[in-house]
Amino acid sequence: MELSGSVAGLASGLAHYKPITQWMNVQTGTNTAWRSACFLIAAIALGIAVQIRDGLIHPTAIAYLAVAVLACSAGLLKLPGGQWQKRLPLIAGFGIAVQLAIHFGYQPPQTWSGGHSIFPYYLFLSVATVAGVGMIVRPARSAGMFGLALFAFAGLGGWILIAGPKPKMDVWMAQTAGIDAAIHGHDPWSSSFPDVYGKPTLYAPGTVRDGRTYLGFPYPPVTLLMDLPGHLLLGDYRWDNLLAMLLTAVMIARMWPGTMGRVVALLFLFTPRALLVLRNGWTEPTVTLLLAATVLSVKRRPAWTPWLLGMLLASKQYMFIVAAPALVMLRPRELDWTTTIKWCGKVFLVGMLVSLPLILWNPAAYMRSNFAAAAGAAFRYDALSFFAYWADTHNWTPPIWIGAVSLIVAMPVTILAIKRCESTAGGFAAACAIVMIFFFSLNKFAFCNYFYLVIATLGVCVTASQPESAIREESGSVPADLRLAA
Repeated sequence: MELSGSVAGLASGLAHYKPITQWMNVQTGTNTAWRSACFLIAAIALGIAVQIRDGLIHPTAIAYLAVAVLACSAGLLKLPGGQWQKRLPLIAGFGIAVQLAIHFGYQPPQTWSGGHSIFPYYLFLSVATVAGVGMIVRPARSAGMFGLALFAFAGLGGWILIAGPKPKMDVWMAQTAGIDAAIHGHDPWSSSFPDVYGKPTLYAPGTVRDGRTYLGFPYPPVTLLMDLPGHLLLGDYRWDNLLAMLLTAVMIARMWPGTMGRVVALLFLFTPRALLVLRNGWTEPTVTLLLAATVLSVKRRPAWTPWLLGMLLASKQYMFIVAAPALVMLRPRELDWTTTIKWCGKVFLVGMLVSLPLILWNPAAYMRSNFAAAAGAAFRYDALSFFAYWADTHNWTPPIWIGAVSLIVAMPVTILAIKRCESTAGGFAAACAIVMIFFFSLNKFAFCNYFYLVIATLGVCVTASQPESAIREESGSVPADLRLAA
């Protein structure tokens, strides 16, 4: 009772603390406020889901995944958002508190530290906590606090990449082997690496032979090109991923100038398993960077949109499915078909320019490494998906065609998302998030990295949905010292 009374008293005091009440005076559209609240809840629930077992199947994780799916679905409803606009900072602040508590409660495995002291891990987390609290209680200084939070995350990521040994992950080994092959004049799609798992059934038949995994570089050329700088300069492409995470957070904050945008960016940056995504070398950080850049260009530099969108669609095999709404929602609004065709032509042109030269190096090997290998791989019973959970609890053997279900479901979900979301930067991000979460949660592959992309897209949607008029109103509703430039 004493504890609950103290908490209630603290909450009451904070609610009347002037800087916090000023920060909470955010303005949003009627429908976007409701959707933003739903998407923030979905991002928090999804972060907890992948934290429970590192993105693998677990009953509690499935429950949180279901909450995230329901919250995203509710975001498509057209409900008055006036009552939710004041709750967005509370939801985001609560999410940051939960996420930082999860980080502090997590004991980094020895593979992260390489036997070194884990003091830097807790030191940088403490800096991030100070920055997060500072952003909320001192909104006039949120720009500086946000910079401090970026520094803390960069320190965490740098510590993991420097202190820990190279990961025994097929993703990291396949990408590194492919880059090495390309640098030495061999096509990356035919590269191989040692079999680190000893489980040939994880791959398509014939992929593992004589102790080596002949997977090739398993991602499109855009990923290889974005991996090159870190590999060439620092010997590890994961440095590119760390930079991509930081830049994505900056872009999310840039879409909604002020404290609230920075808080949402912090929510994305410190989502519970972000450091695992970085450590294992998954490629989704580069995809989130291109997604954020595309959405930001719609709001700030529309002329850049088709070029960035072309790279986004060519960045991962599934992106043309989950980002398909873009061609409908972001095309020029003019009725001139010539303008629309030229715009779409730019999208496909840049996609081909960054892809074809490397694909033509060995087209057959490219198709095998990027498509046949995934199509022929067995159903993953440890995936964080509803089908995997059903198979686990009901002793069910999924049929061979189960992998097509997520693709089939994505079609009506895409149509519904296009109809229910506005044709704006925020609406496009919302449609992508909706399609993604259904596509992945019903897929035969559904792991931490896929849902990391969903969390990023939800954050992008929340900040991109803020109308420019509302941003100006927000700036005019607080004293001059709180008018924070992005």
